[in-house]
Amino acid sequence: MNTDINQLQQTKMILEEIMITPDLARKYLECNICNRTISKASVKKYAEMMRKGEWYLSHQSIAFMDVDGNKEVLVDGQHRLAAVIQANIPVRFTVIRH
Repeated sequence: MNTDINQLQQTKMILEEIMITPDLARKYLECNICNRTISKASVKKYAEMMRKGEWYLSHQSIAFMDVDGNKEVLVDGQHRLAAVIQANIPVRFTVIRH
C-alpha cells in the first residue's frame, strides 16, 4: 500500500448500521487481505453468542479502508464476520468505510 497518510486524513469516513447476512459476511471477507490469522476459538465463541441472542450492536465495527481510491480492504471485524457465517444468522453491525 502506497497510501499517503495525509490523503487518508482528508477522506470522509462513512458510518452505517447494516444487517449482515452470512452471504454478505462472505463477500466482506473477500476483502480480508491484511489481518492476522483467524482464531477458530474466537469465531466459535462469537457464533455461540450470536445464536443465543447475546450479541448486541456496539462500538465494535466492521471497518474497511479504501486503498488507492478503488479497492476496499477489511481492516477490522474478520472474526465477527466469520462468526456470522458459522452462526448462519444475520447480525446487525456498524460498518465504517474510510
